[in-house]
Amino acid sequence: MNNNPEINEIITYYESVTGKKYQNLEKLVSSFSNDEYYDFKYYLLNTFYWSKNSNEIIWEIFQDFVDKPVASILDFGCGSGLYAKRLKKYCVTYTGTDISKSGIQIAKEINKDISNVHFVDLVDFYSSNTKFDLIFCSETLDHIDNPKKTLRYLKSRLSDGGRLILTTTTIYHYIFRILFQHIPNDLVNLNFKKVIYRPFLYFQALFSFSKRSKLMKVGLGRDDHKNAFTLREHFYLAKKVGLCIEQFEYFTCKDIFPGKLFKGINLILKKYLRRSKVYGSNIFICLKNC
Repeated sequence: MNNNPEINEIITYYESVTGKKYQNLEKLVSSFSNDEYYDFKYYLLNTFYWSKNSNEIIWEIFQDFVDKPVASILDFGCGSGLYAKRLKKYCVTYTGTDISKSGIQIAKEINKDISNVHFVDLVDFYSSNTKFDLIFCSETLDHIDNPKKTLRYLKSRLSDGGRLILTTTTIYHYIFRILFQHIPNDLVNLNFKKVIYRPFLYFQALFSFSKRSKLMKVGLGRDDHKNAFTLREHFYLAKKVGLCIEQFEYFTCKDIFPGKLFKGINLILKKYLRRSKVYGSNIFICLKNC
């Protein structure tokens, strides 16, 4: 096995999620070009640690929100395809797309035995015009420069009666939550946050001790998190692009406060705010055409 413990951990997790062994995955990673490997290490490892912490709770809420299978699902920002197996249970045809080329390669490898599952590079996806009954976009708007433009595009790819499911980071530090709730709507996107909130995330990463934050230290130049949203902003953005919020729920699967000093408080908060209608570190939203 690869002598890189982080890659070994990721392969072990893929195997636990899908119930299969991946002898070829290590070979695939070792065949990456320098750019592909850099992308794998600093983008996919970040999404891996997020998926590892959030997979079960997101799937739990998804099953409560989606009561019946549909013909087609798009997983927009699919990363390395960790949700494909579960989402495929709710559709005839699953399509995953992501900006990460190494992610698409890994997604194809770990899901190659599942029928009617397709992964395409984002450039190729944009050149198509297929409509989808359900679009799943988990923790992707957080990393996009223009979330309103992306939401409008995703709306255009919904079939009649289709639904869009989002999960995003919220403004979960109280001081920022209070501050941003009072910013006028015309400032909501996102220039003010770039000045204050994004540097705060980087500052937090530099002084935190988690594996994920250590990865962020190395990858600061990659513009990891660009956005974080209040519920008010979600309503505002939805209205601007012609979508209506059908239902929502907060969830918490990561530390609210940074650093080991708050470990006990974080454990309590994660227990009691695991799913909530009033507060959480992330939010799960179901939208439809108005």
